Amino acid sequence: MDAPAKLVGYFTRVFTKGFKYDHENGSKSTMKIMGETNFLISAGSNYDELKQDGKLKALKTIFIEDRMAGKTEKTNMYIFDETTYHKEQY
Repeated sequence: MDAPAKLVGYFTRVFTKGFKYDHENGSKSTMKIMGETNFLISAGSNYDELKQDGKLKALKTIFIEDRMAGKTEKTNMYIFDETTYHKEQY
């Protein structure tokens, strides 16, 4: 339950000092706070299954409470469920 490796690398680079951080007179650097962040997540399972098995909670923990904590004023997570087809039907 995580983003693809390239996206994880992006988070690492973007939130690294010197790229997204302000440097004010050599003092402690602080990160700029973004206004709003939206995560669009596609999932093969349906929403109820994701909720029941704890995957929605895990996604919220990873993306909202960990990666974006203190970095954005508002964070939204949109789930596009059942984005795969069932092979047994074809």
